Amino acid sequence: MDAPSQPNEYLAAGLIARYGAAIAQAPASVRQQAQFTVAYAIGDGPTHWFRITDGQLQHSSAALEPCDMRLHVEADSWHAAMRADDTEWFIDYYLRGKVGIVRELRGQVTLELSRADGAEYRAVIIFGESAEPELTVLMTIDDFGAMMRGELNGNMAFMSGRLRFEGSLPLLLQLGALSD
Repeated sequence: MDAPSQPNEYLAAGLIARYGAAIAQAPASVRQQAQFTVAYAIGDGPTHWFRITDGQLQHSSAALEPCDMRLHVEADSWHAAMRADDTEWFIDYYLRGKVGIVRELRGQVTLELSRADGAEYRAVIIFGESAEPELTVLMTIDDFGAMMRGELNGNMAFMSGRLRFEGSLPLLLQLGALSD
């Protein structure tokens, strides 16, 4: 699907369509996870709120509290992700049954992920409404995706230099639970 020049025009409708297609394939155990609320902003645009309850995705322009995860993606990064048909992180976490882990995380994670074409994907994720501790993850977007899908072991990625980080080692180790 082509991403329009104004990402916020597409965000809600696009995410709802992508989520609907993905959840249709999901087992009942995925839909039985705890409620999951995400605040999502692209560039300087407004924040969109998404809540997943019993497999249903609700969208709101008004705050939905409590919020489990805040995601802010730079506009250029978002455009590149849409062109590459990348998975939305919060949908991926939900579909892989990781809501409980996400809800336990606390801290701010900055993703600086490089693409094969030289572009960079930059996003900030705040878990549990807490900006502390801070962590910056530096790697390729392909390696990060493989790690989050459980195809690349985080320890091996670190030992081989494919994963670099700055900041909180404990938060990095906790984040690793999302890749199991």
